[in-house]
Amino acid sequence: MKVFLSYSFSGADSDLAQGLECLFSSQNVPVVTGRRLSGGQLTPEVRQRIDGSDGVVALKTRRERVSDPSENRWRSSPWIDYEYAHVRDNGKQAIALVEDGIEIPGPFENSERIPFDRADMLEAFLGLDRWSGRRIR
Repeated sequence: MKVFLSYSFSGADSDLAQGLECLFSSQNVPVVTGRRLSGGQLTPEVRQRIDGSDGVVALKTRRERVSDPSENRWRSSPWIDYEYAHVRDNGKQAIALVEDGIEIPGPFENSERIPFDRADMLEAFLGLDRWSGRRIR
């Protein structure tokens, strides 16, 4: 079994992704990402890696504020949204870990997700472990 981890390569998100990779590694589940594309074009290479995976975890974190700073409404990276849409459109097992305040676009409003708060990732990691045990092992 193999999981594709979709995430932004920013510093704070890389730390979260590393924790997720450790979680899957502890379960002997290899993780594939969009990093180090060996010079290939981004979109076809990422699609190939997604298509060659048994499941996908999308890490949807805060990128752009949607509203007044007094409100907690954000968008995640458009690349994560694109990869997640590709996964869902092709019927693969997928789940999004969604940071508090992220808005989920129309077609994925009712998709299964795991909410998380950066200050306490334990519940999200446990939820992801339960999800992956049911879906991709």
